[in-house]
Amino acid sequence: MAKDYYDVLGVRKDANPEDIKRAYRNLALQFHPDRNKSKDAEERFKSINEAYAVLSDPQKRQQYDMLGSAQFNQWYNPEDIMRGVDFESLFKQMGINFGSMGNFEEIFGADIGSRQRQQYEEQLNLNVPISDMEKGLDREIEIQRYKTCDHCNGNGAEPGSKIATCPECNGTGTVRRGGSQGLGAFFFMQGVCGRCGGRGKTFDKSCKVCRGRGQIIVKERFRLRIEKR
Repeated sequence: MAKDYYDVLGVRKDANPEDIKRAYRNLALQFHPDRNKSKDAEERFKSINEAYAVLSDPQKRQQYDMLGSAQFNQWYNPEDIMRGVDFESLFKQMGINFGSMGNFEEIFGADIGSRQRQQYEEQLNLNVPISDMEKGLDREIEIQRYKTCDHCNGNGAEPGSKIATCPECNGTGTVRRGGSQGLGAFFFMQGVCGRCGGRGKTFDKSCKVCRGRGQIIVKERFRLRIEKR
């Protein structure tokens, strides 16, 4: 179903970037699944982030306004929509732990970008109450993180399958789409290739372990110790 992103964020169509960011911040804090346990909170949170990803980007917003909700979602897939937004920094500004969200792709409905996954692998931010730091802490913690799939060595192809340059994008990972608005007016948009998912390569069989993503989510447990002050 097509979504009215302005309605999702509760802003006017002439809203400026600050209005959009302010509305997003308020709604993200209200419906974050870690804070809101209502039945529809996760779906609302996903819609709020999707709306912000479009309306905070001048180019996407212009194309959304021009194409309309239904046609925009035909041209843009979820990965196109979410790409380029640094949600980790946004959440950090709001005091939300990005790492606590678990399976990011299930919540956002898309691959939100390898750069953000890589950052998550390199550091872990934990919110520890001051009282625990003063009294001391000894606790076992479980986290989820992305790691390169050992079965396919990160290329997304089932071992032994034939790998070739994607014929749709010629190995670039992106495609250019065009259309007409009538009266001789044409427009062009560039997005992720739907055939290869931006990899630039195609293969006969997707990796049975990571399903072609090249990465898997693993759980790890470690012990956090803080000495009493």
